[in-house]
Amino acid sequence: MLPGFSFAELSSITPPQEPILARAPASSQWTVRVTPRRQSSTASDPAQEDGPVLLRQIVVTKSGDVRRQIKSYSNGSSTVEWFKGSVFFSPGTNSSLYLMMDARFEPTQFDPSEIDFEMMEWLKSEHFVKAVKVNDRVAYEFEYKPVEIDENDSYAEHRRTLMEQRGIRVGATKAWVDVETRLPISMTDEQYSYAFEFELTGGERLVIPEDIVAQYELYEKSLLGPQVNYMKKR
Repeated sequence: MLPGFSFAELSSITPPQEPILARAPASSQWTVRVTPRRQSSTASDPAQEDGPVLLRQIVVTKSGDVRRQIKSYSNGSSTVEWFKGSVFFSPGTNSSLYLMMDARFEPTQFDPSEIDFEMMEWLKSEHFVKAVKVNDRVAYEFEYKPVEIDENDSYAEHRRTLMEQRGIRVGATKAWVDVETRLPISMTDEQYSYAFEFELTGGERLVIPEDIVAQYELYEKSLLGPQVNYMKKR
């Protein structure tokens, strides 16, 4: 896009139609760099040992219906999460067993079979604000204004928790989406800023760990219910 894109030209850009975001290629990878928006009150340096452990980066690799997310934190630790279709796997306290959640039966759970970008499920055409320039790109700007919670209410924190459990955003959120590619550029909420960097020329071919495969196959069989052999002789 031209760096000198005029205000009039930006104003003439047609508001986006849903779905707002494009799907990432079947074989692709992207990095989400995470920056705290507020300095911790308990430590001037979030990386200090006695400070809070903060999310710093998410590297997502997509290979067909398999997805891996590597999350890195301010204390140097990292976690590896997997998706197979709509089913999410996260390492549990027992290394041989993964915590599992199926978005088909959990309405608030992120489902990569429907959208590639976690935390951006809220994007709707009704949240569109205007077209703007972001660096050398033209972007759609979106803003989500949640239902306000009276902080003087003694049950405010309880109400906030319930809303979050139901998948209702309780903090103001903004996002910018590239007009040309329909891929996210960045997002901000009350706690963090997220910057997206894409490698769309082909990602790593993922191989799911064998213990996850075994757990997934057992789970899928359980959904079929008890099997009846109608050919068995009486």
